[in-house]
Amino acid sequence: MIPAAQTDKRETILHSAIGQFMAYGFSRVTMDDIAQAAGMSRPALYQFFRNKQAIYEAGATAMLDQSLDVMQAALNQDGSPKARIGAAITRGILDMMGQMEATPHGAELIDMKGGLSSGWLDDWKARKIALLAPVYEEAGARAPLDGAVLATQLSDWLEGMKMRVKGGREREEALERFLAMQMAALSAAA
Repeated sequence: MIPAAQTDKRETILHSAIGQFMAYGFSRVTMDDIAQAAGMSRPALYQFFRNKQAIYEAGATAMLDQSLDVMQAALNQDGSPKARIGAAITRGILDMMGQMEATPHGAELIDMKGGLSSGWLDDWKARKIALLAPVYEEAGARAPLDGAVLATQLSDWLEGMKMRVKGGREREEALERFLAMQMAALSAAA
């Protein structure tokens, strides 16, 4: 078990580093910059993280874990499956993307996923699909369009959509249309 003081320092480092990355870009930020922002020496920083890539991965993992928590809370609310899925994606993914993109280098950080350790994003995607699949099944999803297939389709659509659709409101409208199409397919299959 990690002592609470070390956990607090680690969280301070991650918060400071993400702020630095968003303000100045990943490539321009040094370990010294992160240490100064976190209020510690550079040697002390190396006791927690071996390099800034490791800091980025830990910070991104924490943000994605938070996005899953936000999605779970939205999925647990009352409402139709379509409304709950829409709220989960909007609050857990689109809002987070919008907040990051509003910073000088947030879009760069979002696009850095290709440089991450293998399996890192796959794990998050699998957990996201596991959250969404049961709600699709509540809506009547059955093989061959079962909950996991529809949740995977939504996840893949989100990846493609974020490259094409830039505005927050535009993204929400595109999500609404996509979910309407999925729900119509479920109704037709019933």
